[in-house]
Amino acid sequence: MSSFNFDMLASIYDATRGYPRDVALRIAQTLDEASSAGPQTRFLEIGVGTGRIALPLANLGRDLTGIDISERMLAQLEHKLQAEDWQEERLAWGELPDEQGQPQPAWGKRFQRTEPDAHMRIAVADVHHLPFAAASFEVIVAVHVLHLVDDWRQVLQEVRRVATPDGMFLHCGDEHGPSDVQEVRAQWRRVLAELGYDEQRLYQPSDADLQLACAEFGWQAERWIALTWERVITPRQVLEGILQRNWSSMRRVPDAVFQEGCLRLEQWAYAYFGAGIDTVRKQEQRFIITRYSAQLQDQ
Repeated sequence: MSSFNFDMLASIYDATRGYPRDVALRIAQTLDEASSAGPQTRFLEIGVGTGRIALPLANLGRDLTGIDISERMLAQLEHKLQAEDWQEERLAWGELPDEQGQPQPAWGKRFQRTEPDAHMRIAVADVHHLPFAAASFEVIVAVHVLHLVDDWRQVLQEVRRVATPDGMFLHCGDEHGPSDVQEVRAQWRRVLAELGYDEQRLYQPSDADLQLACAEFGWQAERWIALTWERVITPRQVLEGILQRNWSSMRRVPDAVFQEGCLRLEQWAYAYFGAGIDTVRKQEQRFIITRYSAQLQDQ
């Protein structure tokens, strides 16, 4: 399985995965606090996408680099930067210390703003081969990325290489609270299993696998629910998200299996929810942070 490129989903990414503005700001503040960040802290987000995490964090007055293999996702981020009055910096690639002697990305740009002073560098790059020198970043952030890559262990080696000796890796993701709308996704997994396709294999590494791999670097894990909020959603919205292949896992299911699975799922959903398929439900959302750091060993 090769790394997943979000070019095909760039135009709908924020509509299907974006956070409410206040939630995005709270996530940024939480990550900033988890990093004990200051003006000199250098952040790297791998799989930065449209900047739903990176831009609010940089807006706090941080120095942030984001890389992604999708040019269209980065184009969305560039539009956001321009809309928020970030100014492009005219500086050739290779002029900064962490770029010297490293492969030049196919595309890259730099932006800056004042009040507060902040810098953002974005580039098309493969997370398996980061175009930066060793020990370049105090904080590396990954949100829903490692299950999308070809070789997560190689990516983790790269993360460790570019992290400073006392740096940290913030591995983050979302979780859903209990709600019957989650039964739609559960049934989708059951339908795929009936058709001989194990969707769970797309979600690697497990938390246990990642903790073991990080322990080899001397990194210990600390995991917590960093933020909770509430959203409203109907079972039909979850169903249509699957039928329209809005999620990467659906895009990786073979077409024949996907089409048959959708027929079965749609039939089940109307029978299971009945008239309630359009009834709004409230669901708790959670943002989870696992911080990997050598410093934890001394606490």
